[in-house]
Amino acid sequence: MGTPQNLRKSLAKAMGLLYRLYLSRLGVECGDRLLLIGIPFIHARAGSSIKIGSGVRMASSELGNAVGLNHRCIVRTIAQKAIIAIGDGVQMSGATILAREQITIEKNVFIGANCTVVDSDFHPLDPGDRVSMRNNSVLSAPVHLEENVWLGMNVIVLKGVTIGRNTVVGAGSVVTRSLPPNIIAGGNPAKIIRTLEL
Repeated sequence: MGTPQNLRKSLAKAMGLLYRLYLSRLGVECGDRLLLIGIPFIHARAGSSIKIGSGVRMASSELGNAVGLNHRCIVRTIAQKAIIAIGDGVQMSGATILAREQITIEKNVFIGANCTVVDSDFHPLDPGDRVSMRNNSVLSAPVHLEENVWLGMNVIVLKGVTIGRNTVVGAGSVVTRSLPPNIIAGGNPAKIIRTLEL
């Protein structure tokens, strides 16, 4: 009989396989070796696209992250033609990835506990439009997390942001503007703290 840790890993792999089959019926493209700890919420609106690479790990249970999670992973498109592309080896814990236009996450990105990545304000800035629920003035712009980015826990990435490869964003930061590659950034709004020595 295996150790509890080995049994959990085997269960996570089995859940990943079954969930991949379920996602394929929903039109979500998913690579092999999806590792699930708990069940994420993944939903593609009709006419949109979600692609998940190989070896992606999604922790949607407290067993998957010692910090603790506010909720399970959410990966969702909310508009026709919206695109979410998640590269190989991406790891996330209780993260929300919500696209109205386009979110691209390249390979080996680490998304810490309870992070949020969104490409839209989701509500109009004009109070009259908000009250009347007119969405034609909602602002959206693509988000791009390049290879090997690491978002610390509780980071929020907002519309129009590109984060360059290898960049680390400190816990609790709010990223409102693009960040270059190979730096450490933090704060609200996030600013460059120092350059990484690679």
